[in-house]
Amino acid sequence: MGENRYSGWDNKKDSSLTHAFRVYKEMNQKQKTIVIVILIAFILIDIKIFSSIAGRFGEDKDNKAKYKEAIACYEEAIESYDMELLDEANQMFLDLNYYEDSHEYITNIENEKNNLTIYNEAMALWQEEKYVEAFDKFEMIIDYRDSLTNINSMAATLYADAEAMIEEERYDTASNILLRIPESSTEYYALAQEMYNSMSDIESVKNKEKKYESAMTYYNAGNYEDAQPLFIDVRKQYDVSIQLDTIANYYYGIGESCYANGDYDGFFNAMDKIDSEREWTEYEKVIAYIEQVKGEYKTLVTENASSILLTQGYGAFKEYVNDSINLGFSQGDANTLLNDKKPVMLSTLSPYDSWEFKENEEIMDLGWSSRELQFDYGIRDVAGNQHSDVMMGGGCAAAYYIGDSDYSMLTGSVFIVEGCNATVDKPVQLLIRNDEGVTLYRCELLSGYSTEYFAIDVSGEDKILIYFNGFEGHTLSEDDWYGGVGEFCFIK
Repeated sequence: MGENRYSGWDNKKDSSLTHAFRVYKEMNQKQKTIVIVILIAFILIDIKIFSSIAGRFGEDKDNKAKYKEAIACYEEAIESYDMELLDEANQMFLDLNYYEDSHEYITNIENEKNNLTIYNEAMALWQEEKYVEAFDKFEMIIDYRDSLTNINSMAATLYADAEAMIEEERYDTASNILLRIPESSTEYYALAQEMYNSMSDIESVKNKEKKYESAMTYYNAGNYEDAQPLFIDVRKQYDVSIQLDTIANYYYGIGESCYANGDYDGFFNAMDKIDSEREWTEYEKVIAYIEQVKGEYKTLVTENASSILLTQGYGAFKEYVNDSINLGFSQGDANTLLNDKKPVMLSTLSPYDSWEFKENEEIMDLGWSSRELQFDYGIRDVAGNQHSDVMMGGGCAAAYYIGDSDYSMLTGSVFIVEGCNATVDKPVQLLIRNDEGVTLYRCELLSGYSTEYFAIDVSGEDKILIYFNGFEGHTLSEDDWYGGVGEFCFIK
């Protein structure tokens, strides 16, 4: 039986279906049941697969329609610069859940929103004519839409404004406008730079013309002080040698007159106004003249200062030297002279013995208190002059041993403290004696008197005793000080 069944199959005389039915007939009932069950299962599976395919086909058709709708919304948003439509399109692509290239559109929308935000800000700044800020914004998105076109449009407006300012000779304003045109402006940056450079030349020429005209106006009016610097500034463009020679001769004459009258400040100021940067036939004479007078003036200051030091003390000496500074006597010259007589301030020395030579009772007999001496700085007198190393307080004797110090003078300035009064009942009193009781200096100062400078010869003295009274009250309060001795010092 098996041979008959397979012989037909092997000879391929029957079709596959015929063969299958033949086999089926030959099966027993149980085998037929199994075959039927298998066939039913296959049929059910095919039906399910078909239904799934049909469902998926329907779902894909729905997504495709939504996808097309999202793309249409996106394109409309791009075309109309509409931020709300971009948000709407973005949500539509999010709802498609990665359908097709939805995720790429979402990324593009995010970039578009960022660019559009900057673009809108730039446009608003442009409307407000805040060009510099608008340029910065557009340059951030220069490849976005018409940003470059907008940059050039703004640059064109600024360029036209600069041209108008140049016509009005408002060069500073034009310069500021041109410098605002950025390099990103492909159409106007080079033009703006060219205009800026040429405008600088035009401005320079115009300014020189105005200076020359002003100089001639001053010159013709005899105002040489204002005319001279303007002539010096334009002499490369204009021949002003005659005018400058006239001015130089004028100042030279003033200098000669001042020197003849002993006015050294006037002499140096006049000679300083003669232009030394140009060829002037008599300028070598000016140099020699200035050096001659400088030497004379320095000698005069030194001699006068020495005399003041001997008669009025270091404070007046220092004040005179500093007041003598001018174009012929420099601060360096003054410092050299002051350092040559550098003082030793009394405030830096320690008293020898306050009671060795004078008893307290004798001090009291003089009508003074027995307070210790105090020192302070920056105290002003009634004339408003400020004093340093000021001895204040009152009354007890302070002895200083100077036998081996080689001092030649003791100097200072007695004054009434600013805002205070000194009366007959309470004068500012200073008494200086040697150890033998000889009075070297005595001063009583009342209100209405100016500061009194002094210089005492102490050469050969062994000990100096100082009595001072410019104090009232019972405490060492500054409110009780009404007198002081400023710049109290020894000089070798």
